[in-house]
Amino acid sequence: PTSIVTGAPALTSSPGTVSDTAATTDTADTKRYPQYSASDLEVLAVFTSGSTKPQHVRMPDGSEKVLKYGNEKDRDHIRTEVLTQKLYKAAGIPTLDATLVEVDGKIAQLTDYQPELKVPGVEDLRESPDFFRHVGADMVLSNWDLFKNDNWMEIGGRMVRADLGGALDRRAQGEPKAEFYDTKVSEFNSMREKDAARNPYRLLTNHEIADSVRTFVFHLTPEKIDAALEEVGLSTEHAEKLKTALLNRMRNAKTWADRQYSLTEVHPVHHRPTPPTLPDDSGTERLDAFAELTELG
Repeated sequence: PTSIVTGAPALTSSPGTVSDTAATTDTADTKRYPQYSASDLEVLAVFTSGSTKPQHVRMPDGSEKVLKYGNEKDRDHIRTEVLTQKLYKAAGIPTLDATLVEVDGKIAQLTDYQPELKVPGVEDLRESPDFFRHVGADMVLSNWDLFKNDNWMEIGGRMVRADLGGALDRRAQGEPKAEFYDTKVSEFNSMREKDAARNPYRLLTNHEIADSVRTFVFHLTPEKIDAALEEVGLSTEHAEKLKTALLNRMRNAKTWADRQYSLTEVHPVHHRPTPPTLPDDSGTERLDAFAELTELG
């Protein structure tokens, strides 16, 4: 996971410059990203968590970013992570804006540095519309690791899905995830079964998930998927395979949602705790508003 996501990571380096890295051969890639040299960026800190050791850097324009390199052997891993962010954004779901760049030929992701953030508690997540309105998207996108609340950020009162490295057809460490191409969306069950003590998805009902699925498939159109794929520059073969699988998962998810309840039914949902019971006031004199107004003229 990207350690800036988890808040207040320990530092492992003093300021310096980004380490030189060898360019990676990628014959399928024709996409050109913004180019930087190692000497363009000043490393302010290196974070300890996460296998890729993200870096807090100062850019040439003075802005501060988090730089996360992709898997050296598989450039599509970091592309897939940024693609996931683009898909969430296209569906109107809060995430950190992400951009693909190359530093000395090595592909990486840039996100804005967040100086003030906190990791939300499980109950805070459960009660937030940013969570329960969009859980269907998490399941359709196979974003397994979001059951860990430290993969979320609370920024300005919003709950932000921050670490997206284990979504779509990749696991968090970059290994292929064949389960994504099983378009039955088994995550409707599996994401509610993980680690019950800390899992905000555990108490979701089928009706709640169905409602969020309908929202997701309405907003994420095929045209928006195409635009997101174009931004990240996957090979044509990989892009087509991902798009086909995602559209099939969305179609199957909508079918599943319609089996839970039809659009002609109404199911009230109470996401927040029941308000406390007011004290018994049976022994107090009640105000007669009309009598009071008459007396006042």
